[in-house]
Amino acid sequence: MLSLSFLVEDLSILTITSKKMRNLVEAYRVTRFSGPHSIPYKTIHTNMSVEEQADMLSLFHKLGRLMKRSTCLYATKDRLNILNEFFTRITCSNSGTCKDQSRCVALLCFGKFLHTVIAGWDDSECQRVYDSVCHHMSIQRIVKTVVSSKPGNNSQLEANVRHFFRRVFLDPCTTIPDKAFWISRVLKPWPIVFQARLLFILYTGHFSSSPEDWLLENIAGLLLACGEDITTKMLSSKAINGRYGELAGTIAYLCLVCVKHNFDLSQVIVMLESVIAVIESPKNKMSLLNRIMDFFKELILDTHEFTDSDDGNDNEFFYHVAALTEFTKRLIQLGFKLALPN
Repeated sequence: MLSLSFLVEDLSILTITSKKMRNLVEAYRVTRFSGPHSIPYKTIHTNMSVEEQADMLSLFHKLGRLMKRSTCLYATKDRLNILNEFFTRITCSNSGTCKDQSRCVALLCFGKFLHTVIAGWDDSECQRVYDSVCHHMSIQRIVKTVVSSKPGNNSQLEANVRHFFRRVFLDPCTTIPDKAFWISRVLKPWPIVFQARLLFILYTGHFSSSPEDWLLENIAGLLLACGEDITTKMLSSKAINGRYGELAGTIAYLCLVCVKHNFDLSQVIVMLESVIAVIESPKNKMSLLNRIMDFFKELILDTHEFTDSDDGNDNEFFYHVAALTEFTKRLIQLGFKLALPN
């Protein structure tokens, strides 16, 4: 593999010396590196040490750079065909030696190769890459089966979906904006309930039993991490379905998390305004606001009842009062914004 690694790196450098040399390198590349320089498609599916895996990923990074340089004048459609052909040869389903896909680095290698090839492409071209690779692997049909069934009913398919998206599109990302872009590609075709299932499949560990219900504070923290758009959609869904009690508790804890972690409470107020806008009845709008204040009251009374100066609950009591205070301040500013000076 070492000789192949040096060969690929040398060829990659030669492609940028002249057009004629690039054409010669491309002619050599399409021979699929036959003979002693053949790409180890079978070896990639066997169990390897950490050092061997690192060497393999480095090789496919260099292969991606060679492919990028040698096909730089190709149309996007032709480059997509090359990517899909390469993926077909490397995928586990076409290998007779892959015995454990969870430990196989084939998809990781293709992900490294793919991200190297498309580095610098604009978003529309990356979208075409995503659509082409997913269509080639018929992955969306598998995703539909997984998200439409109960968790655990298709555990092997869930694992396949997780491995495919994580290793090909998500894990090779080196920056948060890149990862956000690819996650949005994965989630965009599906309604919000299926998006939640997909996120669960992609980023949670294996559970041997059902977990306890999450604490509202943890749910609020997760929602804030998900961003304003997703959180607003989830809260609006609760409002449309008349689940004002749950909604009030979630909003109260969103305020609490913001106060605890010094986040700007304005985002909670903006989300609350959006939620109130989807409630048609003025009576129900007022009911929601009253429920939020009542929830704060119960929260503070419960904390005060069990507060002991020696058990460390003083901080919790302070945070609850501070959250209510800040929330009330924002509501007052909102209610009297026309009367208050700028």
